[in-house]
Amino acid sequence: MNDSGFAQHHRAAKAAAETLYGRERLNLPPLPEGVGERWVRVGEAGFASEPWPEGGGLSALEPTLGAILSGRVGCPYAAFGLVGESGSGSEAVCLYYSTPRMIAAVQAERDQYDDAMKAVESLNRFAEEAAARGAFPADRRIVAVESRFFGNRWAWIPAGAGEIDWRREERGALIPAAIAVAQLGRGLA
Repeated sequence: MNDSGFAQHHRAAKAAAETLYGRERLNLPPLPEGVGERWVRVGEAGFASEPWPEGGGLSALEPTLGAILSGRVGCPYAAFGLVGESGSGSEAVCLYYSTPRMIAAVQAERDQYDDAMKAVESLNRFAEEAAARGAFPADRRIVAVESRFFGNRWAWIPAGAGEIDWRREERGALIPAAIAVAQLGRGLA
C-alpha cells in the first residue's frame, strides 16, 4: 500500500474507532507517541498500530503479550477495542500499549475503563520521568497486565528474558507497577 492508500486506510480506521467509542460513550484510550498516525482496523471492534501478530487479538492476551515481548510487533505498539457481547458479562474494553520502557495489557470492565486508562498514562509518564532522571534501568522494561479474565500481574522484564517472575496482584497491577517505577532513583524502593 502506498503512502496515500495508507493515509486513507488510517483515516477510515480512526473514524471507525471514534464512532464506535462515541456510540459506547467511552473516551479513546491513550496511545504511545508515534502510533497515532498508524491505525489499522483489526476485526469488527478492534484497532491497532499494525496488523495482529499470528494468534493475537484483543481477547488473546498471552499470544498478543508474547508477540510484544518477543518483538514480533513493532515498538511503539498499540491495539485497542471491545470484546464480548454487551450485557453478556463477558464484555471488556481492551488496550495493549507498548513503548521501549513499558508494556501495559488491559482487559477492563466498562466501569473500570477510565481508571485503567489513567493508570496506563501514569505508568508511562513515570517511566519517562525516571528515564529523564537516569534512573530507569536501561536493560529492563516494566510490564503490567490487568485483566478481568486472566488476573493481574506485573514484572520487571530483563532484555531477552526467558521465564518471567510475575508479581501477582489481587486488585490491579497498573498502580503497583507505576509506584515501583515512580520510586526509581528516589531511594524509596
